[in-house]
Amino acid sequence: MTDPVHHPGRPQNDARRLLITGIGGFLGSHLAELATDVGWEVSGVTRATPTDYPHVAIDLAEDGATRDAIERCSPDAVIHCAANARTNECERHPELAERDNVLATRLLAQACADDRPPIPLVVCSTDLVFDGTRPGGMYRENDDARPVNVYGRSKLAMEQVLHEMGSHAIIARLPLLFGPPAHSGGKGSFLSGWVEHLRAGKPLVLFTDEWRTPLSARDAARGLLECLDKGQPGETYHLCGKERVNRHDIGIRFARHADRQLGFDAALLQAGKQADVPMTAPRAADVSLDGMKALRGLDFDAATLDNEIAWTVASMASVQ
Repeated sequence: MTDPVHHPGRPQNDARRLLITGIGGFLGSHLAELATDVGWEVSGVTRATPTDYPHVAIDLAEDGATRDAIERCSPDAVIHCAANARTNECERHPELAERDNVLATRLLAQACADDRPPIPLVVCSTDLVFDGTRPGGMYRENDDARPVNVYGRSKLAMEQVLHEMGSHAIIARLPLLFGPPAHSGGKGSFLSGWVEHLRAGKPLVLFTDEWRTPLSARDAARGLLECLDKGQPGETYHLCGKERVNRHDIGIRFARHADRQLGFDAALLQAGKQADVPMTAPRAADVSLDGMKALRGLDFDAATLDNEIAWTVASMASVQ
């Protein structure tokens, strides 16, 4: 464990201090790199995943742990990326989803609100708060949320707790995220799993009836920082990609860039339906998001899907 130094005042360079929960995870590590690049002094919270950034290793759901982290890191702002996002595990153990996603967020929001002045807070949520039954998807922030699995219900409950508290937290709903590991040895996205599977010569079935608006991790990190700088406290924003695509389409586009650079046979990609593959947690059919509120309010404009896939492949190929 590496403990950050407590600063009673601002550093001499007047850099703003950002605390990132889940800093060792896929999104958290990308956010830490970008925030550092644009001048934030970054520290983090992690429960188990190692990180090279100054951090405290705690369980956010433990009584008093969040307050201790706030006091030790003395942040000017907090972005809450930590979550139990393992949908099948959440389905099997809903009590863990409640603890990790609802209780931990409530304690963090309260600790930020108790400071004077309150510490700006951005909380990551998910497109899976929607049931995916609306033809064409493209859900807006004020559309009815009716999640179909335990993970989605825990994130919606988290959002509702924040609203009931009157929290100043900004909620950023994120879609399917992709990209390379933020650094050598770091966590990758689902694309890393695809490559490992395909390199083993195994067919990969990708759904044609699951629609999302995927976003690269670096764009998601940029959007979260935009929420801090331009977002309105208490508001919800959809940070999403430009295109509504299904999983199979993502695979085809990925293969166009990656089959030679990353060494797999694109012919192993197969189109399938959700009903073809038994899953513990139900999946919504179309949880694509409308990002106009973030575009207008935050000036958040994601790069094209093909551009970000090309960046992902080039980054993954460079560390082979």
